[in-house]
Amino acid sequence: MTRKLVVVGDSHTSTFTPFDENIAAIFYAGPITADAFCRVQHELTQQVLKFLSSINPRDVVLIFCMSEIDIRTHYWRDIPILMSRGMALKDFIEHKVSSFVNQTTSICKQLGFSDFVLWGAPSSQLAGAAYDEQFPATGDTITRNILTHLFNKCCLAIVESGHSHFRFSTPFYHMVSNGFDTDPTWLTDTIHITNAMKSFCLGLLGPIVAGNARATAGERIKMLGQADFGLATVPLASSIGDGRSLPYRTWVSDTHQPQIACADPKIGGFTLLKDLQRMDESSKRMELVLRNIHDKNN
Repeated sequence: MTRKLVVVGDSHTSTFTPFDENIAAIFYAGPITADAFCRVQHELTQQVLKFLSSINPRDVVLIFCMSEIDIRTHYWRDIPILMSRGMALKDFIEHKVSSFVNQTTSICKQLGFSDFVLWGAPSSQLAGAAYDEQFPATGDTITRNILTHLFNKCCLAIVESGHSHFRFSTPFYHMVSNGFDTDPTWLTDTIHITNAMKSFCLGLLGPIVAGNARATAGERIKMLGQADFGLATVPLASSIGDGRSLPYRTWVSDTHQPQIACADPKIGGFTLLKDLQRMDESSKRMELVLRNIHDKNN
């Protein structure tokens, strides 16, 4: 690589550890989300800005590792509610991506960086992952992977529009099946990319760093991009495996749920269950998900 990488963001900065000749600096800012970075006064955003102000922008490429927590924890909490109020799924994702790109572009211009790369979120953690009380997964694995795919498509659309500063790279399409299931061999702890894949990830970034490409995502995005996604329901037991453990939050049909807390959000016969890890009679309940609406296997 002719330019060195300055990597900032959430715990997915670990993808680029340990340091080598390609890395100038890595700054782990804590659990920062893309949404939080759009708020200049946010504590974690201020930490990132302080760090970037100390970096000489000459001969480096900024790599932002953000958006995985947004997609894992927040998107499927909000999207069903907003869709029930008439917002299109595409509009929600486009707004999130454009807000991040506009904010980051403004910051990079002020600090003198010529361009920046968003390192896309990896495939989503599996249903068997441990429940994270602080940043729980919301929605099943396939739903979160579809959201990541739609997020990626919006990023690529901005790149293809000729944006002068924004670049995008992701290994996501090497990490999922045609049905948007996660390939666990890429993940070291059900969430983070194993360090054994570091050289592959640097290889993806190489053409962007050299100035020969504006985005690298792999050819499979073209095939998977033809799918048409929409709301669907699946039996909850088929999503979580044994019908008892629930290591993530999700929208579940109200039927056979006499003990739902009134404070939980409700939309059209579905309730967003929070912090509930064991469920009786789950096979009688339906979960709200995203699926390819033309796929007869769903």
